[in-house]
Amino acid sequence: MPGEVDISAYVDFAAIKSAIAQNTDLYSSNPIPQGLFLESMGISARVEILSQKNPAKKKKLLQDYERLASPSSMGEIYKALFIGNKSIGEIYPFTEEIEYESATT
Repeated sequence: MPGEVDISAYVDFAAIKSAIAQNTDLYSSNPIPQGLFLESMGISARVEILSQKNPAKKKKLLQDYERLASPSSMGEIYKALFIGNKSIGEIYPFTEEIEYESATT
């Protein structure tokens, strides 16, 4: 069943970024908090749409949303990182223009 298996890992983002830097064709963003990534991808709107389509599941959807995106839960603890070809340029929401208060490099 979804949500019953933990696939989280402690990632050495500095080591990944260092390895990426050795390839002149690749670009890697700074890590951003999972909650910020999910919000940028529209999780709030998706929860709202799903809640309207199935009111019986609204409470569970809101609980899951809170667990995944809230800074007091998984939203700040877990991070996301973009790796891609430099020719693509920066990819939203992994842009250097945005200040991420709690993001680490």
